[in-house]
Amino acid sequence: MLMPKRTKHRKTFRLPYEGKSKGNTELHFGSYGLMAKEGAWITANQIEAARIAMTRYMKRGGKVWINIFPNLSLTKKPLETRQGKGKGNPEVWVAVVKEGKIASQMGANAMHDVTEGGILGACWEVATCSGLGVEVYADKIPVLDCTKQICSELGVNPLRLISSGSMVIAIENGEELVAELAKNGINATVIGKFTNDGLYIVNKGEKQVLEEPDVDELYRV
Repeated sequence: MLMPKRTKHRKTFRLPYEGKSKGNTELHFGSYGLMAKEGAWITANQIEAARIAMTRYMKRGGKVWINIFPNLSLTKKPLETRQGKGKGNPEVWVAVVKEGKIASQMGANAMHDVTEGGILGACWEVATCSGLGVEVYADKIPVLDCTKQICSELGVNPLRLISSGSMVIAIENGEELVAELAKNGINATVIGKFTNDGLYIVNKGEKQVLEEPDVDELYRV
């Protein structure tokens, strides 16, 4: 269950949710979102139930962003207890959500880390597993100058070289995602598109068939 590891105060004063939210009122990730039409307390169990429902509906074909966290305790006194002597014990952990706040977002269709086989291998695997075609633009893929020099000396293809720490994300609004990641100091770029017609790599205007990944270039050295 979601709950903070530690808090400054075990019990909090009244948790107001009146008024409209000042932030998180627009989509930043994904294509769809759940917006609060009125203020409320949302418990940790409700957040987890919503997450499970969304992931089951997408069948692991997308990604869910949860923008709220139950960091405040809601206290309650037992039945037939006299008033006074302070607040009751913490009953549940809740997130205070005001009107207009985007509670969760989803939209990425697939994500794949770039390991053996490199970026081309990752694109080939995502496309074939999804039953789609793909066009990868070789000139759009960022490669460090030092990597290019080393690969040139060793005679290996940097686009089929293991690239741990990188990730391929399939999403409709790619440019928006790139801009949002840039705000958080994460480098990203759009390197192609998924289609319904074959697997191709476009290099200097020439379209070539994207072959199935074989042995990683690292093992050819």
